[in-house]
Amino acid sequence: MFSSLFRKSVQKVKKDWREKQVSDKEFHAALKLCHEILIVVKSMASCSGPDEQSDKNRKNALILKSHIFKHDLVKIIRFCFCMFKPMQHNKQFLIDAVTFNHEFLASLEDYSRGRVFTVATG
Repeated sequence: MFSSLFRKSVQKVKKDWREKQVSDKEFHAALKLCHEILIVVKSMASCSGPDEQSDKNRKNALILKSHIFKHDLVKIIRFCFCMFKPMQHNKQFLIDAVTFNHEFLASLEDYSRGRVFTVATG
């Protein structure tokens, strides 16, 4: 479900951006939503109780992270910084973009400990 939703969202943003139909407010709201998702997954991963529910939360967080990092969120982050224009956008947009970028990289660092990744560039 996450895969298809993410794929459709990225395709719509790319299409709308090429056609200059992306609303700044909509994109800003989507950026905040992605940030909140990362915070929830981080919270799930940090459950420290010895009970079965905490263990399930940690396992589910790991599954969600594997789906999140399988997709090209870096393109969305780059798009966000390319989209920012100081005279057009408010300061909060840039702050939220930097905060999302920081949370994304911190989550990726946490997820990638002890793993080997291949990174596609270009």
